[in-house]
Amino acid sequence: MEKNMKNWLEDCLDGIENTRVAVFGDFCLDAYWLMSDDDSEVSVETGLPVRRVRKQEYSLGGAANIVDNLVALGVKEIVPVGLIGDDLYGGLMQKMFQELGVDAGSLLSCQADWQTFVFGKPCVDDSEQSRIDFGGFNVLASASCEALAKELDCVAAEVDIVILNQQVVAGVSTPEMIEQI
Repeated sequence: MEKNMKNWLEDCLDGIENTRVAVFGDFCLDAYWLMSDDDSEVSVETGLPVRRVRKQEYSLGGAANIVDNLVALGVKEIVPVGLIGDDLYGGLMQKMFQELGVDAGSLLSCQADWQTFVFGKPCVDDSEQSRIDFGGFNVLASASCEALAKELDCVAAEVDIVILNQQVVAGVSTPEMIEQI
């Protein structure tokens, strides 16, 4: 049994360099803010301690993490299909995809009030503090749903595999979207 499993996995990975994959879903960023534990400075505006960031790091999360993993596996072509905000974090995600050699042209930014999903994680002394989330109040508009469904339909006709990801409640996998898919 174990030998058959090994052969199955080897067979799956054997042709991966010729496979074209679309990834549809909730594209997210994880933001790690390494905070200084020195709170001696006080804000002139608020009178509260200033929290300073020593270092910031960003990594791909949700459906974007799937894309990153597929790149690492050596997949021939990966097409991310989803919705990002016309914001700093959406731009950063596009840049990160470009650095991976992934064309992000099917990541749409067609809804003015849509925020890119970001999970901000302030850390003090290797201890994660309360998270700060962006995008939790997103509501997929009907026009965006139609545009995404149309984009996915076009892309799906050109790839071998479509991976569907649902990472967050306020994401793109609404009942309306599921019906259209």
